[in-house]
Amino acid sequence: MFLSERVKSNSKPLSLRILHTFSDSSPILIQYCLADSSSLFYQENCCLQKYMTQAQMKQAMKTVRNVCLPKSGVSKDALAKMLTGEFDAEDRKLKCYLGCVLGMMQAVKNNKVSLNMIRNQVTKMLAPDVSKKIMAAFESCEGSTGEDNCDLAFNFAKCVYDADPENFFVP
Repeated sequence: MFLSERVKSNSKPLSLRILHTFSDSSPILIQYCLADSSSLFYQENCCLQKYMTQAQMKQAMKTVRNVCLPKSGVSKDALAKMLTGEFDAEDRKLKCYLGCVLGMMQAVKNNKVSLNMIRNQVTKMLAPDVSKKIMAAFESCEGSTGEDNCDLAFNFAKCVYDADPENFFVP
């Protein structure tokens, strides 16, 4: 079971609460905070009783997809191809979709990937054995560059895929 709720107050930030019930019926509350329309980050002070599986994390990240898909205009076909390793370097919409994803995670700072922010979120959301594998791929791609956030995100995502295609996923 998966339930999400947007909570909006008169002032920012807007938060997203996601209640997920695992197969053993133990619910967890995962709270994200939308600082503005383009920033999503994991809120530390929630009751996280278990780590999420990759499948559960993918489900939680649907929120990011629902924001970035219409914002970038990328085709679902391009996203599906990317998940199998077909990165179209000419697809500006795909690049900007990835830029939106990293932007919402607050994972880009001064046109560089912020591994500290990624690590902070990944280690809180995933079990140590899974987060260690994923972080190894992220760390190997820390030096990714690009002319702008879209190019940077594309190059970073391609590098991460090449480093560990088995554990690669994007919302």
